[in-house]
Amino acid sequence: MKVDFLILIFQQEFYAEIRNLSNLRFQTQEEITKIKNRTARWFSIYFPEYKDVYGNLDAVSGMMILKEAPLPDDIVRLGAEGINRIWREAKLRGVGMKRAKTLVNKAEHSVGSHEAPVSLIGKNPEFKEIHNYYLTRERNPLKKMQSVITIACKVIRVFYMMLTKGAFIETGQ
Repeated sequence: MKVDFLILIFQQEFYAEIRNLSNLRFQTQEEITKIKNRTARWFSIYFPEYKDVYGNLDAVSGMMILKEAPLPDDIVRLGAEGINRIWREAKLRGVGMKRAKTLVNKAEHSVGSHEAPVSLIGKNPEFKEIHNYYLTRERNPLKKMQSVITIACKVIRVFYMMLTKGAFIETGQ
């Protein structure tokens, strides 16, 4: 009788552990889905042409380049030779100058770098106000694209500050 009781306790503990692991697996799957959705959203905003070069968003060769050059302008600065050098140093197979040139070409003609600040100006009242100020200031008013680029640089500085210092910007700052 005592042995049956110990087996019963062991089974209950075992099943409890299985339930906990199952719940942990579901939570992990949810987090992975959220991360994949965030990544897909980032690509659609900043570099929608990336999907033309890589069918799979998490391709190893693509991730290596994104670590070095996350935005289309960075990829253009790196150039096909720089991209190919990164791949050769990592000894990747199946990628070469043809893919590197395609990636640089897509980055040169990317619309993602310009869509994000324009969307931000249209949807955020603070940045819209800054944009209007740059266009209408008395001394040295900017043209529309100059203002958009200036605001894009300001947004990058804000994001950098948020990421490095862990601080968040209140509206009106």
